[in-house]
Amino acid sequence: SAAAEAVAEQRRCKLLNDYRDPTLLADVDAVILCTPPVTHYAMAKHFLSNGVHVLCEKPLTIASAESQELVELSERAGLKLMMA
Repeated sequence: SAAAEAVAEQRRCKLLNDYRDPTLLADVDAVILCTPPVTHYAMAKHFLSNGVHVLCEKPLTIASAESQELVELSERAGLKLMMA
């Protein structure tokens, strides 16, 4: 959208339309997830699976089994997974 392009230009940053854009992974060490809770699991799993630390707004996920899976994934990968 024009508004997103304007903000990106003003802040001198890239505009990406999808968190799965592979160019993002090359540019970040960590992400902050400030999206609706229903999106947290998929997004956190994507980033953790690709070696990126995750700080997630509460709740971590909407299902406890998904939260447990993310914790185990972060531990196996040696990555930080935190809630804010």
